[in-house]
Amino acid sequence: MKRGWIVGLACTGLAAMVMALIAEQVGNNVSDQELALLVEQVRRAAVACYASEGRYPQSLSYLEEEYGLRYDKERFIVRYDAFASNIMPDIGVHVRGENP
Repeated sequence: MKRGWIVGLACTGLAAMVMALIAEQVGNNVSDQELALLVEQVRRAAVACYASEGRYPQSLSYLEEEYGLRYDKERFIVRYDAFASNIMPDIGVHVRGENP
């Protein structure tokens, strides 16, 4: 009787761990999608600037001020490295508090 109770408890604990791992993986996938969407949003704003002004902006703040770029600055860090006005900037995004 005791053995059945212990096996049942162990199976319940194992099931809870599997569900937690699945939930974490789903959460990571959503985060990856959000990162990709934010990179695309920054890229589109930079291309819109290039199309209308004939140059890529030198700063992310210019895209925010002139092209309405908005994102959650408390959650994400956006790296925007502009080399030259006629070369697409290098854009990277990562979640604040995580290693890039």
